[in-house]
Amino acid sequence: MKQRVEMKIAGQVYRIASELDPDYVKSLADYLERKIERIQKRTRIGNLTGAIVLAALDVTDELHQEKAQREKDNKEQQKAQQRSRGELASHLKRLTKRMDRALADLDSN
Repeated sequence: MKQRVEMKIAGQVYRIASELDPDYVKSLADYLERKIERIQKRTRIGNLTGAIVLAALDVTDELHQEKAQREKDNKEQQKAQQRSRGELASHLKRLTKRMDRALADLDSN
């Protein structure tokens, strides 16, 4: 169920309807607000729109870097799983040969 959430970003009050937890939505707005403030402090951008655009680019960069890291981690995990499967298959093959030899020795006795 959608709930109305009021938040303040860059001095503007926004009211939105969201199915997300209102506290979570407010935390997103607070995060963006902090980004905008940091950019305004460390750059010479005189207008708010420019600071908001840079904050949006910064958040987008964070998202893309996190996504790329997750993809890299997933690939590494898949490779490790494939190695483990290969090692397990090799181990099972050796065990099967040993069992076959042991059974053959039993049959010959």
